[in-house]
Amino acid sequence: MGKRRRSSSGFLLCDETPDLTIYCADKAEPILAHIDVLRLCSGVVRDLPRAARAAPGLEPAAPTPTVWDLRGLVLEGDQQPVSSAVVSQWLDLVYSRVDSGRRCKLSPSLDDSRQLLLFCDASATSDLVMSDLGQQLAALPGLRLDVPLPCPQPCLQLVLSGRVYAASAAEGVTCTPVPASGCRVELMAPEAYALHRRALPRAACATIEAWLYLASRLQITALVEMLVEFVRTQLLPNSRSILQPQVARVYSPRVLQTLPPAILFDGFLRHALLHRPSDLRIASMGPVMAAVQSPLAAAASFAVPPPHGGNAIKNVALCPSTSRTRLRGGASGVELTAVNATLGGPDAETTDKLVRAAVAAAVSEA
Repeated sequence: MGKRRRSSSGFLLCDETPDLTIYCADKAEPILAHIDVLRLCSGVVRDLPRAARAAPGLEPAAPTPTVWDLRGLVLEGDQQPVSSAVVSQWLDLVYSRVDSGRRCKLSPSLDDSRQLLLFCDASATSDLVMSDLGQQLAALPGLRLDVPLPCPQPCLQLVLSGRVYAASAAEGVTCTPVPASGCRVELMAPEAYALHRRALPRAACATIEAWLYLASRLQITALVEMLVEFVRTQLLPNSRSILQPQVARVYSPRVLQTLPPAILFDGFLRHALLHRPSDLRIASMGPVMAAVQSPLAAAASFAVPPPHGGNAIKNVALCPSTSRTRLRGGASGVELTAVNATLGGPDAETTDKLVRAAVAAAVSEA
């Protein structure tokens, strides 16, 4: 008995006639799909009335496709019915799980994925597909937030990983790559920053809050983790942070009430295991060498990157202040950053192992 020839993509329904007809308001011709694929990934498709089938022993009539009419579906925040482009993108996302020849193309701008995420919600897309979409978004190189600002600066693009942003009257808004390369990029000139100094933190935090809420509501843990880490990173520059003046707006009641359980478990365990920074002030009679373990902290802390690479900088003075010890020195001789000292407790590596194991066990049993 000969083997059936497989398609190049290995899609088992490639020779089957599509039996689902999808109507969209902006396209005269319907979109065709296989209901057996979609019903596994969408609660709405699963509950559609199926077309009648021929009774056993009778000659089958021409197949009548099941209809999914989306011409009246208006997504949250939109004025027009969902477009055929968004539906086609969703179909690529679902089919990619069974057909290696299909891929869901995603833009590095989160705004461009908003309608796809909302359609996933409206179609009751399965948790596995939603999780896969979140991981694809988080893995996109240069995934960014577009922060709207008043004219003449229409928006500020903030890349969600590998960047530390800072703002000051002297330098405007700058971006430092991680690990630090000695080159900072000017995103907004001092003159423009003077116009947006008050609006920027509020607009940036409002944009992050809206995305955190949407990602949390849809339980897209990978995207929530990325946004939370972005906020934590952008607080490293202290007084130069673009978020610090308004960061309380990020974790609004609706965000906190919808956060994925894994995020809440992780936060509780770290709070329970690690001692909070102690009220400790450190002083030195002479210059010292400061070294940090994280390239991210190095990029955010040091006004001038260490020579010859690495995360150490020599000739640093420890300057006690009324609140925290601060580092001053380096080639520029300027104040670099504040120090939060922790006494006792497990180290970061031990804590990470404990937290990962406990969260994984809790999520698997939830």
